[in-house]
This record gives sequence, C-alpha cells and structure tokens, in this order.
Amino acid sequence: MGGFFCCNKEKKKKIEQYRFKFTKYQSTIEEEFKSRAIFSSQFLKALEQRYYALKPNAGLNLEQLQVLLPNIQPKLLYRLLMYFKLENEDQIDLQGICFIISKFLNQGKSDQIELLFNLYDLDQDQILDQIEFQLFVEENKNLLNCDIIRFLKFDKNWFLKWGDQNLNLSQTFFFKIFQRPYEEKRIIEEQKDQIVYDKIYIISSKWWDQWKQYVDRTIANPEQPNDQNNQQLQQEFIEISPKQWLERPGPIDNRDIDGEYEGELKVQLIKGRDYETVGQEAWNNLMRWYGIIDKRLEFKRKCETINDKLTIELYPTIIQGFETDENGNVQYKNCYRFKMYEYSTMHDVRKKLFKKFQISTNKYQEYLLYMMKINEDWQCILDLDSDIISLNIASGTFFTMTKLQKKPISQVSYWKLGQKMLITDPSTNVEKMCLVQRFSESLNFVILHIEGQSFLDDFQIEIKQSPQGLQSTINQGISKQIKYPGLQNLGNTCYMNAALQCLITTQYFSNFLINERYKRLITVNNSLTKELSSLTQELTRTNESSISPQNFQNVLIKILPKFRKFQAQDADEFLDDLLTVISKELNEHENNQNSVIEKLFQGQYLTEKSCQQCPNIKNEIEQKKIFHLTVQEQSGYFKLRIYFFLNLFSYDGQQQTSNIIQKDLVKKTILIKNNTINTPTFRDLYNKIDACIGLSKDKYQLAIIYKKDIQRIICSNNDNQALTDLGINPNMTIYLYQLGNLQDAQNQFDNVCRMFSYKSRDFQQNDLVDFQETGQNWKKGKIDEIKPNQFKIFYLNDNNLAQVFIDRNKIAQFRSNTSNQQLNFVQIPVLNYYFNSFQKQYLLVLKPIIVYLPIQQLSLIELKVYIYKQIQRFINFDHFIVQSPFQTNSVQQQQIINFFSHPSFPYKIRVLDQDRKCLYCQKIRPEKNISYYHCQGCEVDPILLIFQQTTKPRIILEWNEIKFTKILEKKKDESEERLIQNLDLKDCFQKYTEESELRLECKLCGQNNYFKQRSYLNKPPIILILNLQKYKSNGEFIERYVDFPTNSLNINECLKQKENVLYDLYAVINSKRKRNDTHYTAYLKKQDQWYEFDDSSVSKIEKVQSTNAYMLFYTCKNIPDDCNINMSDFI
Repeated sequence: MGGFFCCNKEKKKKIEQYRFKFTKYQSTIEEEFKSRAIFSSQFLKALEQRYYALKPNAGLNLEQLQVLLPNIQPKLLYRLLMYFKLENEDQIDLQGICFIISKFLNQGKSDQIELLFNLYDLDQDQILDQIEFQLFVEENKNLLNCDIIRFLKFDKNWFLKWGDQNLNLSQTFFFKIFQRPYEEKRIIEEQKDQIVYDKIYIISSKWWDQWKQYVDRTIANPEQPNDQNNQQLQQEFIEISPKQWLERPGPIDNRDIDGEYEGELKVQLIKGRDYETVGQEAWNNLMRWYGIIDKRLEFKRKCETINDKLTIELYPTIIQGFETDENGNVQYKNCYRFKMYEYSTMHDVRKKLFKKFQISTNKYQEYLLYMMKINEDWQCILDLDSDIISLNIASGTFFTMTKLQKKPISQVSYWKLGQKMLITDPSTNVEKMCLVQRFSESLNFVILHIEGQSFLDDFQIEIKQSPQGLQSTINQGISKQIKYPGLQNLGNTCYMNAALQCLITTQYFSNFLINERYKRLITVNNSLTKELSSLTQELTRTNESSISPQNFQNVLIKILPKFRKFQAQDADEFLDDLLTVISKELNEHENNQNSVIEKLFQGQYLTEKSCQQCPNIKNEIEQKKIFHLTVQEQSGYFKLRIYFFLNLFSYDGQQQTSNIIQKDLVKKTILIKNNTINTPTFRDLYNKIDACIGLSKDKYQLAIIYKKDIQRIICSNNDNQALTDLGINPNMTIYLYQLGNLQDAQNQFDNVCRMFSYKSRDFQQNDLVDFQETGQNWKKGKIDEIKPNQFKIFYLNDNNLAQVFIDRNKIAQFRSNTSNQQLNFVQIPVLNYYFNSFQKQYLLVLKPIIVYLPIQQLSLIELKVYIYKQIQRFINFDHFIVQSPFQTNSVQQQQIINFFSHPSFPYKIRVLDQDRKCLYCQKIRPEKNISYYHCQGCEVDPILLIFQQTTKPRIILEWNEIKFTKILEKKKDESEERLIQNLDLKDCFQKYTEESELRLECKLCGQNNYFKQRSYLNKPPIILILNLQKYKSNGEFIERYVDFPTNSLNINECLKQKENVLYDLYAVINSKRKRNDTHYTAYLKKQDQWYEFDDSSVSKIEKVQSTNAYMLFYTCKNIPDDCNINMSDFI
C-alpha cells in the first residue's frame, strides 16, 4: 500500500519548527533512586566504566551516546537525550542513561510505546496531532511494519493500540553492558578483516595484546549460554570476577604509535609487532566496549586490495589549515588538519579548505591558495595540478586561502608562525628545538611544538606585550649561538643528516666540495655532487642554528628513489650508495675509475682461499669504501635495565633515621648468567637484585612503566617461573620500588602515627574519633554534625559511606579503641599531573612511584606525610617557598599542619580509581573540562574512602606549577655490563682475519674439497670508515659496548703485512634504538672539541665512546708516498 500526503505551506513550516522542539522529563529524587536500584552494584560499576571511557564533559553528547547505544537510530536517540538531559546542557549524564535503560530499553513493549508518545507529544496536550504523528513517522521509519497512507490523530490509548500492531520494537532496542570475553573474541575475529569503503583502523599492538590475553584466558561457561533472543537486561549482564576485572584492558591506548603531528603515525611501524588493523565494524564495537584514551589518537587509513594483498596507506601527509580575515590576517580560532596522499593535487587541498571554511562555490575565483613550509615564508600556489610529491610537502606544512592581492599575515609581535627556535621545554627543563605551531585566539599565547616529539607534548608560553619583554623571553629560551649549524629533519631523515654531517666534516673532501673542483667533471643537471657542494658551502656560511637539506633530498629521491621521504633507512646503506653515485658522476666525464672518492675512501680487501688437498690458492680482491666489522654477541647472559627507587628514609622500628640517600634514581644494567638452555627464572632475578642492593624479594615491588604510568605490576608466585613467561624479555627496562616488608611497613606506620596526637575530649566538627554502636565493635569515623547529646558521624560500613548518630559517652579518642585492629597494607601507585593551560587538561609528568601503606587507617595529614616522604625527591626546592619541618627529628605537629596547608605548597592529593572516579564523592575527576558535575578535588581523610582493589585505585598528585617539579637525575651504573661485555675494536679486527672453513670445488684437483679462508685489508684507504655490524641474521640488535681509540688506532691486526698504520678518529655515527625505531646522531670533532649533531640540535660533549656507536670515521695520520692523490684538489 502506498499513499501521498500533501501539506500546505503552513503545515510544512510547523513541521520544521517541531523538528527542533523537544519534551523534557521531570524526575524526582525517588525516581532517580529507583532507576539505579534495579541494577546490581557490579552492573552500575561496569556501566560507569563504559560511560567514563567515552570521556564525558558535563555528560555525553549525541556522538558519544551513539557509541554507548548504537542500536537506536540517531534522531530517536537525540530525542531521548533531550528528554532525559541535564539542565542547561544538551548532554546526558550517567543518571539520564540509567533512565533510558530502565524506562525504555528494559521495559515491555507497551511502556516503550508510551515513552515514544511522550517524546513526540511536543505540545504536551496528551494528543498526538497529525503534524506530531507525521514527524514521528519521518524519524522512525525503521520501527514501522506497515505503510502509512495518511497521518492520523491519536490520543495515548489509541496510540498504544496502534503501536502494538504496527511497531516492531523487539529487534531494535536492546543493550548489553558487556559481551562475555569469548563473545568479544568471536565478534572481533569475524569483523576484523571486514573492510567497508576502503577504510581501516590502526590499533597499537601493546593494547591489542592486552585485549587478546583478556579474551583468551577466559573460558566460555556452558552454564551461561549466550541467548541473543533474551532481551532482559539483568540476564544479559554477566558477572565478571575480580581477577577478570583486573585483567580487562582499559580504553584503547595508541600513544606508543602516534607520530609528530595529530593524525600521524610513528614511522617504521611493523604490522604484528607495533600495530594491528581492524575493519570499521570491529573498531566501532571496541570503541563501544572500551572507548579510547584520547579521540585524537584514532587512526583511520585508506586501503585497497591489490593481487589479493591488502595495501594500507599508513603515512599520509598531514597538512594544517587556517582561515584568514578580509585583510589576510591568519585566524587561530580553529586549526584544521587534513590527510593528503602522495598524488593528491592542490585542487584537492583547495576543495578541502573551501569545505572547511564554508566558502560558497560561486566565490572560488576570488581566493588564492597559499602554502608555508616549516621555517619558510608563505608561497602562493598557482599550479593547482601539482601534487604533494612534486612540491615536497611534508607533514606539518601550513595552508590557507586569501582574497586576491592579499598575502597571509601570520606574525604576532616577534613570533612568526612556522618559525623554529630553541626553547626550554617546561616539562623537562631542557632546551629543545621548537616550532611556532599557532597562537591562541586572543593572541596572548604562542603554542609551541617540540620538533620530533608527539603533538601531545605541545605547550604554550605567554607573549609579552612590549618588544623588549618579548625579546627577553626568547633570549631566555634560546641557547647560546652555536658555532656549527645542524640539519633539519625532513621526516625521518636523521640517517641522512648524520651521514652528511660526517661526510662534510671529512678532511680533504670538504675542501674539494667548497672549492668546486668537480665542476669540470660533471655535466648532468641533477647531480648529488653539486647539491652536496651547495649544502657544504651553506653550512660554512650560514648564521642560522640549522638549515634545511631539502634541495639535496629532492635530487636524492630522483636519483635513488628508495630514499624517499618518511621511510626509515640505514645510515650505512645511504652513505655507501651516496659515495657510489658521486664516484659515478665524477668518473663519467673522463671514463676512469679513480676519482676523489676512490682516492680517499676506497680500500683494497683481500680474501685468500687455500685447498686442503692440493697447493691451489685462490686470491679474491674487492674494492670497498666501508669496512664492515662483525660485533660478536656475548652468549650466556640475559640483560635487564633496572631503575632503583630506594626509600629516601629508613626506619629502625623506633625512630626515623635522618640519613637521606643522595641518589634520586639509580639506573643499573644487570646480567643474569644462563647456566642451562632455559631462560633465567625469577629466583635468578631475585638473587641478582639481592647481590646488587642487598634487598630480599619481600622488600620491593617490580613494575613496568610506560608513558609515566604504571602499565603492569610484575608478580610471580613461583620462583622457578621463567622471566619470559610474564613478558620480561632481554634488554627490557623494569622499575624496582623499595617498599619494605610487612614489619617495615608497620614500623613506618607507627612512626608516622607518633607525629600526631588527637583529641580525647571537647570534640569539634571534622574531628576524627573512635565510636561504638550498641552491641558492636569500636569503629573509626569523622564528626559531621554536633547536636546537644549526640554526634552525627560519617564512617565506612561494608565499604559504603554511611552515617550514624552516637551518644557522647560512646565516642573516644581516635585510635584509642581501634589500635588493636588488624591493619590492611596495600600497594598504591602515585602518579603526577600538572595542569597544561594550553591544552586545558592535566598531563602526566615525572615518574610514578609505589607506596605501601594502610590507607583506610590513615588521617589525611598522615597520608600527606607518607606521600611527602617519597615525593620530595621530585620537588624543585629552588622554587619551594615553604621550609620543610622534616629536616630534624624533633618535628612538631602544628609545624607539619602549617607546612601542608601553606598556600604555596606545590601539589594537592586526590585518590581516584582507574576511571578517574573519586573514591569519596564517587564523581569523575576528568583530565580536562572539569565542570560542577565533576569531582571538584576532594582532599578527605582516607578512613572515609570507598577503597576496592578491583577498581585499581591510585593516588594522584596535582601539581600547581611545573616549576615546582624536578626531573630526576639518573645515576647510571653500567659497570657490570662493561666488565663482562666490553669488546675492544682490535677484537673485531682479529675476528675479521680469523680463519674459517668452507667447502668448494677445487679447479686444480677437480674435487669438492674443504678450503681454508682468511680475509685481510690489503691496501688501507686514507679515510677509513668502519661499520660495527650489531645486527643478527634475524634482525635482532646486539647491544654491546665496543671500546675504540680516538687517537692512533693501529690496524696492523687486519693487514696482510703486519705493518703499523695509524688513524685518528674525527666522526662517529650513533644508532640509538628506541621502542620501535632507530634514531641516528653524529659526533664530530671540531677544533679539538667534540660536538653532538642531533638533526637541528648541536651541543658539546665530553665522551665519544658509547654502546650506540655504529660507524667510525678515521683519517690516516701519515698518507703513504705511493698514494695517487693530487693535494692541490683539497686545499
């Protein structure tokens, strides 16, 4: 059946008005209580976890609510949101969601239809008129099981009867708080590879592995069948054991794979090791179940299937767009970011900007497109057919559009958008190369991005109004003028920068490039020799702290496409290919093979092979520019790095000793010897730690730290369990926290308690007391209200906050009657946050610690003492106004109270659970957008905290200002590693010339015989480049210290004729391995002083040898007389 309904203009207008009109539910306190009371406490706990995982502000907006309730179509869901919404906010809080579930999703069909009637009775006259009914039909076509011929008028009873016959609600409205873990696994495995619209999502392997462990460890219970037709909420909710609850991963965390700019991934990621991919449906389900730690860390990518193989565009170029006003001034209210792909043209960029800026299509001809690369000026793009590759556009490039004849203006006072300078990072107090990312809308603050670091580390500083004041601010941040400039990183080009710096510093060769002696030999247009010469001259003449090697890279990509931007490469391979290309360019003109490259860098290598059955000796000669030396792995050792957090104070059972350990933090490398084929066990680790610091295993806790948070506590009940069974692998870094055993903790508690005395009479409001209810044991509580003969007392009853009225004679001094009760000591992480005024949110800083204390037996002032005793190692006392009373043993109670209550005390204490819910007021304490709906920062006595280990509670310290915090100075102790693993460079030479055996066919005797083989350096070069090969055949890195001399290296060990040939070191390329990638830096000797060149950053260093040494550059002290070299080329 079908029909057509024609509305007149007045009715159409009324319908449009009704679309934006909503009804509002008027709740009572009793109804709010009932809406929660029907659920189990664990259901509410799980619902809260899902709710807070979506990062609510005052509440959830429509987009967030859709993630929680995806089965309700958006228009109806929005009406439900507005019906149960918060006052003065178009958002819904947890109470409103309970209303939706209890009054709609968890009701029978008639109650659901009645609520639908209330949603669309917009004039609230208990009649659904024709226009209201038409709006209901238009917004809920998916609920209808019939065709609507005409729009009718209903009262409530008639609508209930009509809806019962014509609305299909059974398969539309349902809600599960959790899938069972094995159901999660089944659903995600089915949906993981289902790709829709060529879109795919990237998830960190770290988080994915946690999720896999959670769903794999849980076995389906046959007594709990998965009845998908059962729509009763209580039956669909599953009970999660405390152990499963602790194993359940938190929100999706992609921080370990995020790149430098928002939306960008870290380079050199490997699927399976670093990330996993899921389709859109799987992603939506994971988001609905877990949420994400930060919406900006959602990585959606294009993909396509070619020859049955999935290809993913992991690294699009992330560009940034700003609007301008009519005069061309850049507006900073919004910063738009776009993903552009390799062959995206400027037409594509322009279309995206027009759409974002909401510029009418009939005004296209009035605007020009401008681009500004980092540290450059605005450039008008006239050729819109040019693409991302041809223009060498890197991530972070700025784009805007202006009216004709208007050039963008993006300078505020002395600060310029895209400008680079050295500024002190406030979170680490270390000078770093920063980029002016944008300005605040008011132009009072400049937002700075740290080069090479995540966008999450961006910070802001105030722009001084006077030019003199501004200049002093910049001068404070910029380090002293560096004599030698660095090279800017163009997107994972540290390998290129390090190699170029070493090559340009090479004696003779640098003069050859500066003198341009190559010009008569080169005729090609695109020449790496020419570009290297230009780069060398620019480095010697510039006054800038760094320059861009962009022109060199452009030519490099044309000649050697494998070194295209953003792809991680090896410095050794790059240098070898570069020298080969330059040699080819120089030799092409005269058609010889004896250019400056061969004269300086090329050595002759001899391999002798002698048959064991006859006199046949075969000599093979090879010309090479880089001498590769194998670094042997030290077998039989399992290496770990341990950070030791030792107690600042110790207790002898009677009093606190005044001896403060002078080590902030000790980083020690330990080696555990493998006596068997099995990997070391926890017993081996415990014994090693005992030998290092004299602590038995019951006096410390081990943990794994990631992103300044405790990722996992390491705990094994079996000393014979292998370390690898709990994910502790070689070369890993773990943290050790000295906590003491139970007796130590008891002594510490007694010592803290002795610092304070509590009233035994004349009690006042907020005093802590012991009290006794009739016929019950004594309990601890806090006086909330005083009445003539009674006290109203707050206390914890079965881990729920309760209140009771107690007679005066049933109240006693705090702990006077409860001191004999058993203390429950627990380990609690302590995390540090400070409020970043630019991002308007609390950010993790410093390192976490762990404390061992009976938190529910403490007063607030006692907790403050506990925390201060450990956290004082982080305090920057240069800015600390208050003098600590703990410098002597004779501390007075009032001194302690005054100390912690002083306005300039640097931090506040919060106790939150894993979802940042306050353990006292039970409200969320978000990292940003704190409103009056949230916890306002409760600092209460811990005896009133609802403390449950299953919620993973932690103590949060909110620092007032970053200036109060001190970055811990690590004392490195690598003596054990060097003692056992130290390898001399001469050992590598001996290994190179070591005799080996292989089987070959002998041409003299005609048989397949064993040959002895030995290699030598037959003719040493003037410039000796050594590559210390530290990679195994499986790609694993051998982290071994190689000792090499800086002066008078004698290479006679590897020469055929054991003559003395001496070399001096002038450069080193370091290969610093991080979690998922490798970063290259260079050490260069300039006028008897060594400097580190880390891309743009240049700094003096004292020590050259390190475990990171990868390539060594030596120059011969005495050039041989028979060397065919014309010195005039190098003057």
